[in-house]
Amino acid sequence: MSSITTWNRLEPSPRTSSLAASLEARIADPLWFLARQWQLGELAGHDSGSPVELRSMATVAPLARLRGRDGVAVPLDIAEAPLEALVEQEDPPLTDRLALDAGAHFLRLLDREGVEIPRGEVSRAFGLVPDPDAPAFVHALAASVPDGSRLDSALGASLDDVAEQLGISGGDRLGFERAAAAFRAWLSELVPRPPAGIDTWDPQRLEHRFSVEAELPGVTIRLDADEYPGGHLDWFAFRQSERAPAPDDAQVARTTVRAVIPTPVTFPGMPRSRFWEIEPRTVDLAAVDTSADDLVGMLLVEFSVAYGDDWFLAPIDAPVGHMVAIDSLVVTDSFGVRTRIRSSREVDGAQSRWRMFDLGAEQPQDDVLLLPPSIAARMEAPPVERVVFARDEMANMAWGIEERVDRGDGAPSERGADLPLDDQRRRALAAASGAELWWRLMTDVPASWFPLVPVGRPGERPTGLELRHFRGDDGELVDPVGRVLPELEDVMLFGEEVPRAGVMVERATQRARWLLGRTAVWTGRHARPGRGELRSGLRFDAADPLA
Repeated sequence: MSSITTWNRLEPSPRTSSLAASLEARIADPLWFLARQWQLGELAGHDSGSPVELRSMATVAPLARLRGRDGVAVPLDIAEAPLEALVEQEDPPLTDRLALDAGAHFLRLLDREGVEIPRGEVSRAFGLVPDPDAPAFVHALAASVPDGSRLDSALGASLDDVAEQLGISGGDRLGFERAAAAFRAWLSELVPRPPAGIDTWDPQRLEHRFSVEAELPGVTIRLDADEYPGGHLDWFAFRQSERAPAPDDAQVARTTVRAVIPTPVTFPGMPRSRFWEIEPRTVDLAAVDTSADDLVGMLLVEFSVAYGDDWFLAPIDAPVGHMVAIDSLVVTDSFGVRTRIRSSREVDGAQSRWRMFDLGAEQPQDDVLLLPPSIAARMEAPPVERVVFARDEMANMAWGIEERVDRGDGAPSERGADLPLDDQRRRALAAASGAELWWRLMTDVPASWFPLVPVGRPGERPTGLELRHFRGDDGELVDPVGRVLPELEDVMLFGEEVPRAGVMVERATQRARWLLGRTAVWTGRHARPGRGELRSGLRFDAADPLA
């Protein structure tokens, strides 16, 4: 016998899209409602206590080394400068103007220390040889003011040789040594140098790559920052890499034990913990404008109403510039029950989605916390160099465009108006010949545009970009003026680093306050999103009408 099976589904049909009526929780008979709660056991007590103490034990180790992208490591002193300055700092050349300012300051220090030596002696021994195109004031001052850059190099090589060269001896020697020490300290703060042997900028990726290391008991932990574009460093820029045995001269890590009282997490607009408690006027969950497909808004309301008071906050000491390994967390509740808090990855396994402060260790017990020695705010000057990397689909290539460069005089200049050829002059010559068409082997592009041609292995799809050069009117190759593009001469830029949106690399001088009132000044690079695709108008074998 055949049968027909049917299903009926009941779905709520809200009369209004507002949540006000639901959140008001109106009842007609409160006494009956309480009786039903008692009858169903909702008023029975549960053995659930509130946390009253959190006792933590952690191992704290300072960051010991900074390692560049080529693997060279140097000791790291977090009190010297913020990590951004140590990583981004370039070795800036002293301009003629700054070299003369430094030389004049050295003469002032000699006068302050009472060193009797003719100024002409210092200028003749360490004179500045200015560029022929330098401003007139540079040529005028070069005859009477020494070159501060040459002085700094000579004093760093041998103080005795400089004193002998200037004829300083006897009672002036002590004052000269004090002046030389003050001069080098002043210049190192004015024009800081990067750590010796450290190179972090990767021209193939247009970003910084470096690592920091710390020694926990018996093991060295390395954290890699492989995609730091510049700007601000935080914990999420690092990923835990390899673990190796600690060296014999490793710094001693310390163990800290702290007991704190957890406090409930609160936020503006948070509803009361008790359901029947009257809310303050600052809470208006009904004003949340949600729609049927706005899952985020509805989840926010549900979290605020149902789970908002289930979270507690307890601080853990994490000194700046240190790596912290949590050894144990024990919570004591109001009933005196102690519960050990384990890592979310240890509880949920490898598929745990909670990744806050997670640095990607392979095993949950190897997780560490990092509070990098970075700065919260800085002052940034206008960029001294700006290079735009952009795609040009019509020309089937990319371009490296020098929009602003530093020509060595300390004053950046725009290159937007630099043109290698005079199209108007050539067009006039073609028109004078009586021709109807103006033929060109290749159209002109500005001198600040440098082609990045797709390249790859033979037989494979091009995956990289290679810097090429045009020839000027004199037949010579046109070279970049700045510092960013010349670094691509012998390397291949990975094609994925120049998306359709493009990328912009800027070099700018930055200043920030650091520990113990110190001032950090450095010139660094920052990769930012570009302005989209550009069109150069480059064509080959082009014939255009002269009319």
